[in-house]
Amino acid sequence: MNRAEMHPRVSQLVQRATKTPERDKTSGGTNGPIDPALAARARTDLIDFLYAQSATGRLTPVFVFCICFALFFPYVSWWTLPLILAFQVGGTALGEVLRHRHARLSPDADREPWARGYMLVSAICGVSWGLVGVLWLIPEKPELQVVLVIVLIAGVTGTLVSRSPHLPSLYAFSVALGAPFIGVQLTMGTYGIAIAVLALLFAYSMLGWARGLNRMYVREAAARLRSNDLVQALESARDVAEARAEEAIEARHAAEAGARAKTEFLSTISHEVRTPLNGIQGMAELMQDTSLSDSQQDCLTTIRESADNLGIILDDIIDMSLHESGSVDYDRVPYDPRVVASQIIGIHEPEARRKDIQINLVVLPEVSAQVVGDDKRCRQALLNLVGNAVKFTDSGKVSIKLSIELAPELGADVLRYAVRDTGIGIAPSGLPNLFTEFVQVDQSTTRRHGGRGLGLALVKRIVEQMGGTVGVRSTLGEGSEFWFDVPLSEKASAGGADTKAEDKMRTIITSKITDLENTLGDAKAHEIVEACLDAVWTLAEAIESARRIGDIEAIGRAAHDLKSTAGNIGLSALEARAGAIEAAVRCSDGVTALEQASLVAGETAMAQTDLVASHPQIAHIRPIRGRSADATSNKGAQTKAKAS
Repeated sequence: MNRAEMHPRVSQLVQRATKTPERDKTSGGTNGPIDPALAARARTDLIDFLYAQSATGRLTPVFVFCICFALFFPYVSWWTLPLILAFQVGGTALGEVLRHRHARLSPDADREPWARGYMLVSAICGVSWGLVGVLWLIPEKPELQVVLVIVLIAGVTGTLVSRSPHLPSLYAFSVALGAPFIGVQLTMGTYGIAIAVLALLFAYSMLGWARGLNRMYVREAAARLRSNDLVQALESARDVAEARAEEAIEARHAAEAGARAKTEFLSTISHEVRTPLNGIQGMAELMQDTSLSDSQQDCLTTIRESADNLGIILDDIIDMSLHESGSVDYDRVPYDPRVVASQIIGIHEPEARRKDIQINLVVLPEVSAQVVGDDKRCRQALLNLVGNAVKFTDSGKVSIKLSIELAPELGADVLRYAVRDTGIGIAPSGLPNLFTEFVQVDQSTTRRHGGRGLGLALVKRIVEQMGGTVGVRSTLGEGSEFWFDVPLSEKASAGGADTKAEDKMRTIITSKITDLENTLGDAKAHEIVEACLDAVWTLAEAIESARRIGDIEAIGRAAHDLKSTAGNIGLSALEARAGAIEAAVRCSDGVTALEQASLVAGETAMAQTDLVASHPQIAHIRPIRGRSADATSNKGAQTKAKAS
């Protein structure tokens, strides 16, 4: 079994083992046919059981025959005992030879020839009992006939239990024992015929009982084999999870090393470029105060604008690298969003005046004068949106709108910053890649307006790390509206709807772990839960590392394994999130996959909290290498809000 198939296989085995089968009301057995392949393995296991138990009590019939001969000796010939013992001892000796050779068989060897050998041994031993019923039958002594019948019944009952795992062997023994006795009884008149009929009825009832015992043996063997398969599959899955954990750790270290190298490189380049750039800007300002001709003044203006644009690009690159490396800290402090918006208008108002466009602010009444969040990051995101709106609007106006909206995915109110313009607009085909780094919707606008496609990508990253979302609506030739939402409160204070959802999720977790405990025992179940939770954290870290470098295929592979592993221990919310990521990757929707992947770390922390809260019996499980803190400490306000 390869690694890609391991997690679905484990999930299937866990579901099969934890599913409660229907019970037969009459016999107490499990209804329904057994899988043919499993039944064949069970029959092979029962043949091994036959040979294993044949070592006990193999000389008991010899002692029984000797004792009976002592009772019958005055009425039977002496040679009958050696004849009977010859068949019994011969069959027993042959059985011992087969048993010793069978013990050296390999596990995958064919057992059918050995089953036929055991049937031959049973027939030989049955002949010895049949000779007892014929040679020691004394019609003149009814009391001895009663003893003889009791001895034969004891022989049949004893072999019924020992040979019912293999019905052909039981049939061979019964025919060899009963046929001579019944044949003789049929020749002894009415009384003998009555005895023969009773013997046949007894044999029929015993064989029915034997078939019931055989079904029970087969079912028990199948259940034991199924349990062994489950344990082996879970142990294999744990080995694979540990191997993948090591691979994920190595991949994370490589990604982190790459991110550090990238950040150091960008910082060095920024320093090396900014130093001469500052010199250019300084000399341009000095030249501005000198007497210049009109053509020289135009050239100087171009130099200053180019230098300013280059400085903005450098700032965006540095900000992007800082956000990718998780080096940016987010604050939650009281601030007035109206002041933030007014400051942005003041920054862009000179450019708007130069282009003869209006820029205004609309604040709806429900927006409070004091909210809690990171005003600096909100100002940075709004600055980029308004800057783009002013840049791409040649006539008309730019409007900033502040409102309170309900976010269904958070179950709470959010503060929305919206920027609407009457600019050139965006074609529908350009919207999916609008928030991707270094992507321009229209290269002609790049040549005309400048920029390198980092502003919107930076806005998206800032907002998501604050726990919010971004959006856009646009009509080509009419204008666009961009907005971003930031949470006003922690998700835990959303109200009754969230509480009911959490209660439902915790019920699912409790049911799944209880089923594992009932099937495998508390110790084994808790060991599996700990291994699965460790694998969940490893896969969540792998998704986050792949998201940082934009590796959509790696995100899809890790999400596939995460969905299966989370489902094994009832983490339904995390399983659904992984399924959504996998579906997005399958549909080649990279933007949605990256958006969903950014939420995995926070939901994993919540999942561990819900796991312990819903099932206190596993509260002793240690934190998985401290990941619940490490994985969320650098994810910003979004993950902090979810993990709380």
